[in-house]
Amino acid sequence: MKPNILHLFKTSYPSISGYTVRSHSILTKQKLFCSPIALVDPYFIKKTRPDIIEGNIYYRYPPDLKLRLYNKDFLSQIPILERFSQILYLNLLKTPMSLLRSIVKHRKIDLIHGHTYARFSNFGEKVAREAKIPFIYEVRGFWEDSRVGVDRLKEFGYQYMKIRRSETNLMKKADALITLGKNMKKEIVSRGFDEKKVIVIPNGVDTEKFKPIAPDLNLKERLKLKNKKIIAYIGSIQKIEGIEVLIHAIAQVKKKFKEIVLLLIGSSFKDYKKELIDLSKKLGTESSVHFIGRIQRDFIRNYYSIVDIIVIPRKNT
Repeated sequence: MKPNILHLFKTSYPSISGYTVRSHSILTKQKLFCSPIALVDPYFIKKTRPDIIEGNIYYRYPPDLKLRLYNKDFLSQIPILERFSQILYLNLLKTPMSLLRSIVKHRKIDLIHGHTYARFSNFGEKVAREAKIPFIYEVRGFWEDSRVGVDRLKEFGYQYMKIRRSETNLMKKADALITLGKNMKKEIVSRGFDEKKVIVIPNGVDTEKFKPIAPDLNLKERLKLKNKKIIAYIGSIQKIEGIEVLIHAIAQVKKKFKEIVLLLIGSSFKDYKKELIDLSKKLGTESSVHFIGRIQRDFIRNYYSIVDIIVIPRKNT
């Protein structure tokens, strides 16, 4: 009999991001040797019934007024109350915790697999201990550093250290850890975790969906880029990705290669996009920097087919 695995995700399909694509792919591929299902953070989609997307089951939390009130983040604006926010969070989640326990019991879950971040996955660890089943934690990023990268936290500030402690504590409680690369494993081990229990599983590419194709000349024509050399970034356009570095680089490259253009493909945060547009105008590259926006996932390879160079300028956070 195949083991039953419960995954705990911060977000999921139908939202498209690197996080959700990896999550969905895990569920899809694991069905070859186990029976995986997912429960998604109560702050995401709220529904009384699970979603079934491409055969993968995503359980949702039902609407809950208490969680909606907590999610307004008003506590963080009041220092005295902020100290008690975790206690309040635990109390508010008493009802949602019962859903987690119910799924574990009725679906006969054999293992709980939490994924960054710790605030939600912590509850998976607690329920796993109650049920006497293993708990795995997948570290997809260091949450405190990610928030510094998008200017949400000050490095080594109070909130930064609070998140770091929470993440580290959960890592130490897990029976095993999964992470995305060797440097991430090194950081985890430096926090006191046994390196033999840290497994590296990098992000992958679905080679069935992303097979090389001939350049889509119609697309190039439609974008009016027929005789251009194309540099592109494909992904979420947010501060942590360092797109401003790429725009500065384009300004330098264009001094020698006039036919260069930059395509920025993906959804963007409104304020950050404005910063990038203003920077392009300041550097005189606005006619060479094209914001394509989000495109359908099935059409991404068409853009890859016309690009000469893909650049990933992500900041070192």
